Amino acid sequence: MRKLLFAIAIAAAATLPTVASAGTVKPYNHSGYWTNYAGIADDGGYVCGMTAYSPTDTTRQVHVKYIPKDKVLLVQLFKNSWRIPDGTDVAIDLGFDKDLWASLDAAKGYTAQNAKLGGFVEFPIRPDSVSDFLGLFGEADEMWVRFPNGNETPWITKMVGSRDAAKSLTACMAAAPQATQPFGKAPASQRGNGVSL
Repeated sequence: MRKLLFAIAIAAAATLPTVASAGTVKPYNHSGYWTNYAGIADDGGYVCGMTAYSPTDTTRQVHVKYIPKDKVLLVQLFKNSWRIPDGTDVAIDLGFDKDLWASLDAAKGYTAQNAKLGGFVEFPIRPDSVSDFLGLFGEADEMWVRFPNGNETPWITKMVGSRDAAKSLTACMAAAPQATQPFGKAPASQRGNGVSL
């Protein structure tokens, strides 16, 4: 099994775009309604993600993103008509098919810097729930989100292609460059002073 996961990671790394500057996130895999992407985001950090494509609704976007520097998997929901004060708490219910998976009282809402994207709501998936989330994501026919405290109608996302997209995201997560630092944990007093190179 480890060899298979390693082979998937190598295959995904071979198909990821080569990027060198901020704002060079590019798609690398299309499966059903889902598109995987990877690269350097506008903030200079690497990102692996997947987004749903709907030919009938261009006003909404669902993203699942992995941010290696923070080691966090995020779900982001964008709608171009939303204008949400930054940091607003938003209650959501998320489920797959007929089952509720999670209820959150404090997902965070923001207005996007890119005006075309409108506003968005995001929430992290707990590290100990990532495997469960991606497994259900890959097996479901539908993923849905309800907004119990607002008047936004429930979102239903078709999951055609989600199994392949989730596998591709998992491989991208394994192959993503990790953040490094030029310093260690030793106290400053243990280092040399004024050493010339």
